[in-house]
Amino acid sequence: MEVLSITAAPTNEVIAIIRTRGWARQSGIEVDMEFSFVFTIRDARISEWGLFVDEGEALEAAGPQA
Repeated sequence: MEVLSITAAPTNEVIAIIRTRGWARQSGIEVDMEFSFVFTIRDARISEWGLFVDEGEALEAAGPQA
């Protein structure tokens, strides 16, 4: 796993773009995908998180200022 970027939104969200590489155990198919996580921070802790395959959807979930 490789962290491509981490961005703090003006709201309480943090957006992390991650690239995952590997092979599926049973099929042997190679996997190379980017995922976007949106973490909501409250009281200095992650209170919610979401996983998105599309970076645009992650940015939309983080709010208009992200």
